[in-house]
Amino acid sequence: MAFTRVLHTVLISLACLTMTCVVSADTSPVFIYDAQTGILSVNADLDAGTTLVSWLIPGPQATNILAFEDGTNSQGNDWIQGYFDNKEQWIAITGNGITGSWDIAQYTTELELAVFGQVEYALRYEAGGGITEYTTVSAPIQLQGDLNGDGFVGLDDLDIVLGHWNQNVTAGDLLSGDPTGDGFVGLDDLDVVLGNWNASTSPSSTMIVPEPVSAWFVLSVVFLARRSLKD
Repeated sequence: MAFTRVLHTVLISLACLTMTCVVSADTSPVFIYDAQTGILSVNADLDAGTTLVSWLIPGPQATNILAFEDGTNSQGNDWIQGYFDNKEQWIAITGNGITGSWDIAQYTTELELAVFGQVEYALRYEAGGGITEYTTVSAPIQLQGDLNGDGFVGLDDLDIVLGHWNQNVTAGDLLSGDPTGDGFVGLDDLDVVLGNWNASTSPSSTMIVPEPVSAWFVLSVVFLARRSLKD
């Protein structure tokens, strides 16, 4: 399947020969690794008319492919998927692409994000006047539970959740404490942070082991929250 890397390059290159490959910043998919489960997901909630047509993830080989493997996915697009050149690679050979949120692969748990390189992905979008354009972009994988984007899951992220506790917020707004994307800050969001506690983007990140007071505080929050849910 080594030809798929060439196919990816050729498809985008041909498109860019005749079109201006520019895309607005608000049409960017987000790739997220969950250190607790080892699942790598993509959130491709894109602008109308924009789809994700390929992505290449430098790093270790996945232990399990969860979506778009040598067949037809639920949106009806044929895909090529394989691992070569030290990258897991997905390409929609029809060029139609996908939108929405998907779990795409599973890796070993507790990996440092330093083992992954920048994700190279391609978007297909409507430029107006019946013209279809493509763009290629690279972006880092994000860490599940890292709400403030500092590359580490810890007390600052917990503070964000507690600061917006029991509030309705903009769905998926990390700085409002909603990593689950359901528009409400509660136990599920707390579980995301605690489930990835001390996960970091690199081995050099400082590991913060909560002191006994902090640990009891976290446990108390969980206990009281679950008790209030039952009442």
